[in-house]
Amino acid sequence: TSSGTASIFASGAMPNPSGLAFDSSGDLYVTVYPSGIRKVSTSGSVNLWFDSPVCLSNPHGLVLYGGYIFIANGGSLNNVARLAISDQSCSVWMTGLNNPTGIAIDGAGTLYVANSNTNQIWKTSADSTSASSVYTTTGSVPWFMLSDRYSGWMWVANRDGPTVVSYNVPSYCSSWRGTWAVEQTCSRLACCCLSENIGMDCQSGDSGSSLSFYGSLAGQCGSTTTYSYSVSLPTTNTFTLNLAGNSFRITRSGESVAAQNLNAGSCSGNAARISSEPPPKGSGSSQNVALIAGAAAGGGGGLVIVGLIVVWWRRRQGSPAKARRS
Repeated sequence: TSSGTASIFASGAMPNPSGLAFDSSGDLYVTVYPSGIRKVSTSGSVNLWFDSPVCLSNPHGLVLYGGYIFIANGGSLNNVARLAISDQSCSVWMTGLNNPTGIAIDGAGTLYVANSNTNQIWKTSADSTSASSVYTTTGSVPWFMLSDRYSGWMWVANRDGPTVVSYNVPSYCSSWRGTWAVEQTCSRLACCCLSENIGMDCQSGDSGSSLSFYGSLAGQCGSTTTYSYSVSLPTTNTFTLNLAGNSFRITRSGESVAAQNLNAGSCSGNAARISSEPPPKGSGSSQNVALIAGAAAGGGGGLVIVGLIVVWWRRRQGSPAKARRS
């Protein structure tokens, strides 16, 4: 309780519980010896959720992310396993470890694993299989790990320190926040395209944290030339929003994002982060500049039209001068 009084929340059928993680519904997942996971409801009832010596061996820490549970396996496996919450399918996500115990994840989807027998913290992506690497060496048997993905801090309890060390890691906000330069690959003659730079910034309010997404449009967008939307701060690497009547899925991978147009796949685009600071709102190009760029992007026909307009304008400007000289 808030006064420091301890009470038993759940008991029974949990031999040697080691790791704890909550899901968004408030249910608690607990790793138990020798190869199981128990699910504890908000009322404290304990249920056998998963047990398999093929997938788990002396499991320790676990984290939930993107519909999966990642578990640090010691025992005979020495790996990180990934369990799908929907169907409990299991796969090996990370190998080459030596008695991994603690596990944590940051706001950018990077997994950190306490490799206790080598006094190291290892890291790898939770979004796609990729090579793992050493994040840091602690020197004192890292054991338990905890992260706050909103603030961007991670804590490691070193068993033989005995110390607790903190690390500043990417947060939910910092993984999205910034200026993202749009690659001009979307056909503006056929599509409504994201144009110039995308701005993303974080905001906090009574209803929680949110991500603002804003910038300019070009091409077949009707009278809409700018956009500004606010979505709940993403806790994974993707979110969906509506732009000028088109549904876009925004997916981040490191320092790049893909904007997939779900209504017209050929009207999709990509962007790369060029600054961790977002641009001021309304700093994009005007509608006229964007439309001229779109016409020029259409090829020779667009250039001819622009050229004829320029010739006509110069002749129109020159006529009064001739009249004055006569």
